[in-house]
Amino acid sequence: MAARDTHHADTLVYGSEPRARTPAAAPPAAAAPPDRRSVRIWLEKKGRNGTPVSIVRGLALAPAALAELASTLKRACGTGGTAQDGEIIIQGDHRERIAALLARAGVAAKLAGHPIPVRKCRHIDLEVPADTEIVIEGRFLPNER
Repeated sequence: MAARDTHHADTLVYGSEPRARTPAAAPPAAAAPPDRRSVRIWLEKKGRNGTPVSIVRGLALAPAALAELASTLKRACGTGGTAQDGEIIIQGDHRERIAALLARAGVAAKLAGHPIPVRKCRHIDLEVPADTEIVIEGRFLPNER
């Protein structure tokens, strides 16, 4: 068997020999397209003695990039935090600020577990989202025009 040319080792198309991959030769983490990614920002108080923390979940980043983003978010929020298990944990309720920073970085993030503010209609007993521009109030009966 002829010795393999090490200069062209990265251009191997097919091989039957198992090769040990070095960390440098490992493919990058497969990131979903930005429109398919589900990045959510949660607020949790459980197991933390009632102290709120903002948790960013769903980022498809390498651990080093995740730690760097966590550091940037901590500086911007002026608080502590960490990056562990694929999540970024920031101390305190900074969900809106984190969402704005991620949007500036090109990542669409949504606030999870965040209630939608509602408002009561004037004429009928119904609650509608407070941010709607037009609400048509009335009753529509199936057999009447």
